[in-house]
Amino acid sequence: MRNFGVSDEIVGDIKLEPTAIEQEDIGVGLGGLESKRDRDIADPRDSDKWLKVAVRRKSTLSPTTPTASGPGASIAETNITVWLPKDREMVATIVDVYFSRLNIHRPVLTRASFQRDLDELYKGGVIASDPGFVCSVYLVLALGTLSELNDRIDTRHSQGQGIPIGPSVYAEVMPAHWPTSEDLFERALAVKPDLRVTISSLQAL
Repeated sequence: MRNFGVSDEIVGDIKLEPTAIEQEDIGVGLGGLESKRDRDIADPRDSDKWLKVAVRRKSTLSPTTPTASGPGASIAETNITVWLPKDREMVATIVDVYFSRLNIHRPVLTRASFQRDLDELYKGGVIASDPGFVCSVYLVLALGTLSELNDRIDTRHSQGQGIPIGPSVYAEVMPAHWPTSEDLFERALAVKPDLRVTISSLQAL
């Protein structure tokens, strides 16, 4: 209601009881989540699986911004740190999984432009759609990882192989050097407060 500017009069009779486990909004921008847990996410727990990339981000400055020069808006560049999975071959596999199995059901992204921007991101180039695109990268990899995990488990079942139940199932069927879907979702959550009013941010949401 707050995020979409819905009048109190319209939803006054609706009682939304938050659960004890999750008491979050879907806030976008500097507010982020009410608990601020998305602001506590720092470096990855297992840095061996990740590549640290310094990305140049362009942002528009208004004429009233102290660092802006001359009439009208100007463009400023800032450096941000983005953590990406080291294994580019596995990245390509998971991206293929996402676009071949998931994006067809809810087509949010176009593969050609996504792959082009992803390659640029790994080079540390300017990503005009950042941070929305960066958030989408983490979500694509997280969802693709879950799909691939499910597919590998189904394959083992069809071959009559036993699958351990519980947390060890991921380590049993996925490469040890690949981040878990939880790690990838966590990285996406860390970017979420920086989403802006852009197409890429809408795609991420």
